[in-house]
Amino acid sequence: MVSAINRLPFWRWLVGWVAAIFIATTPGHALLRFNDSHDQVFVTGTAVFGWDSNIFSSRVASADTTYNATLNVEYRRKAGYIGVDASIGWDFGRFEKITTENFANPHLSLEFSKQTGRTTYDLLFKAARQSSSDSAANIRTQSLNYSADLNWK
Repeated sequence: MVSAINRLPFWRWLVGWVAAIFIATTPGHALLRFNDSHDQVFVTGTAVFGWDSNIFSSRVASADTTYNATLNVEYRRKAGYIGVDASIGWDFGRFEKITTENFANPHLSLEFSKQTGRTTYDLLFKAARQSSSDSAANIRTQSLNYSADLNWK
């Protein structure tokens, strides 16, 4: 009887992980489809609660409880030769004690692609603001990141 009780947490853990993997691998469906499903709009969001033992990445640790959330809206058009994928989103971060470090960072991306025919390409533009800890300066920094990528075959 004792061995059956000791196995109970293992089975709960196993069932929980199998359920998490099943949910994570299911395909996402568009919130809105139009134009014979060539145009799709996706909306996704996440929420995370955590604790950071050293939010500034410094020698003198400052711990705080963190609340992070992400909201993304994505538009996809796959009709004809050229596909378009555009997204806009925000990353939100809140600190319980050190509220001066709260942030709301936007990010944007725009991609044009051609996947059929003799010549294929992907052209991608991205822009994002990021808030992160800088261990060299012992502060949290804000940076703007821009990129443009071209893959041509």
